[in-house]
Amino acid sequence: MGGGAEVAATGGGPIPAPRYNPSQVLEFRIDDVLRLRKPHPCGSYDWRVYRLGADIGIRCLGCDHRVLLPRSTLERRLKQFLTRGPQV
Repeated sequence: MGGGAEVAATGGGPIPAPRYNPSQVLEFRIDDVLRLRKPHPCGSYDWRVYRLGADIGIRCLGCDHRVLLPRSTLERRLKQFLTRGPQV
């Protein structure tokens, strides 16, 4: 996984998500690993992005369950980026 400049700049740790602002679109990338604010029923907080668009597809890293969320909902639920996917 390519960590990118953001991980190198922060010393390799998790990258806190910016505060939710509905007038600004947050950049998501394929293969981003996200930590959300509430756990999935399997107990995992961590998700991987597999689809981009108006709806963002994420896959639970605990049980491999796939979910489509509207971009605005995902931006509100996002706590931090654990790793960033490759920049396109």
